[in-house]
Amino acid sequence: MARRTGPPVMVGAIIDRVSHGVIETLIAKIPTPPYEGCWTFPNGPADPGEAPESALRRMLHATLGVNLRIICGQPPIDLPWDDVLCRWRFFFCDATDSEVATRYYSEVRWVRRPDFREYDFDPVSQQVAAWLLDDLPQE
Repeated sequence: MARRTGPPVMVGAIIDRVSHGVIETLIAKIPTPPYEGCWTFPNGPADPGEAPESALRRMLHATLGVNLRIICGQPPIDLPWDDVLCRWRFFFCDATDSEVATRYYSEVRWVRRPDFREYDFDPVSQQVAAWLLDDLPQE
């Protein structure tokens, strides 16, 4: 009997910090096709059999040069990335005391969540941004 495998696992980070009493979230500009120039929440693939939390730590260290505290993870969601259905796991992380480098992304920015509306996100991050915007208190 053939072993059934699921879709590739992708991990993503919603990285927050508090700066001058304001919560900011890290977004990064994608340097390569198919979404080159779009903004994203830092993400990357998990290796086969790798735990999502381990993959996230590895990916964050490789792409941003940080070791962050994972606060909590969200349930997996299946969304396509460049026409490949992937199982996405997003984790909330705290970066209040961390310096972020741009080892992979062409640019990184700390932004307030209401400002997400001003950015062109890749399709997966657009859905995450919309979810985070829906979670904001009404002004």
